[in-house]
Parts: sequence; structure tokens; C-alpha cells
Amino acid sequence: FPPINKFSSLSSLKINFNYFDIENIEDVFINNNKIKLDIEYMNGSFKWLKNFNQLKSLKHDFGYTETSNLDSFGHLVNLEELHLTNYLQENQGSDNIDFLSNCKKIKKLHLDISSYSTEIKLKNIDAIKNFSELEELSIYGFDSKLNLDALLSCKKMKRLFLSVNDGVRYNGEKINLKSLKNC
Repeated sequence: FPPINKFSSLSSLKINFNYFDIENIEDVFINNNKIKLDIEYMNGSFKWLKNFNQLKSLKHDFGYTETSNLDSFGHLVNLEELHLTNYLQENQGSDNIDFLSNCKKIKKLHLDISSYSTEIKLKNIDAIKNFSELEELSIYGFDSKLNLDALLSCKKMKRLFLSVNDGVRYNGEKINLKSLKNC
């Protein structure tokens, strides 16, 4: 794999890990000059995120890979835009977004749950209370029983997209939006 740190002016990087054999990602991703990062199908630990505290935008497609150390997202203190696709698969190890609690500057958050299992559900979105700058939120494929009260703390919200996963998650139950009546 090319030594990314040699590209000192590189501000944006898109990489699909299906096509690269990288044994120690932490050694490859050591230059934190990247502002925008788009990754697909990364397998393994997220510890390398500690090298990206300047990152403003991150798109990550989990695919169906096994990942660990989601708490490493806490290093992304300057993150303003986050897209997590295929989040909450059986091998991801989290049923909430608490690992994002330190990402207080997030303005745009897109969560695509996309789990075909009725057993795996996003249990809470309470970490959103920490995102005082949140303007845009999209959550696709969540369970109709998900408590949305955390959205009340999003005073700068301009765009909100909520979509349950038809059939698998919906089960005919109505989503309770009463808590949002004063927004």
C-alpha cells in the first residue's frame, strides 16, 4: 500500500478496503492532514482514528465486516459530518451511538442501520444530546420503538429524516412523535 503520509497536501481520501491488503492500518494512516475520509469495508480495529483529530467529514460503509474499538471515534473532536452506512450489523458490537459522544461539533449525521435481523436494534440515540451544532439528521432502518426524545435537545436542527425499515422493523407499530411537538 502506498505510504499515505508522503502525500502531505492530500486533504481527501476514498478507499475501499476490499481491494487492499493492509495488515496494520495504524502504521499506514499516520498523517492527520486529511479533512475528508470515505472508507468502505474496513475490517478490524478503529484505533487508527486517533491519527485523524483534524478530520471534518467521515463516510464509512461497514459492509458486513467485523470491526472493533468504536470508542476510537472519540478522537474525532473536529468532526462536522458523519455518514455511517450498514451500521449495526451482528459483528459491529454496539446497539447505540454512545461512542460518538465526544464528536460535539457534528452538524450532519446520517445513520443507515440496514440490518436484516429483527434481533439487532438501535436501542438509543442519547449521544445526540451532545451535538449542540446538529443541523441535519438522517436515520434509516430504525425500530419503531426507538425513543426519539434526544432530538429535543437539537435546537439548531434544520433537516430531519426518519425512516423505519419496512417489514423487518416496522411490525405495524406507530412511531411516537409526541415528544417532538414543541420543536
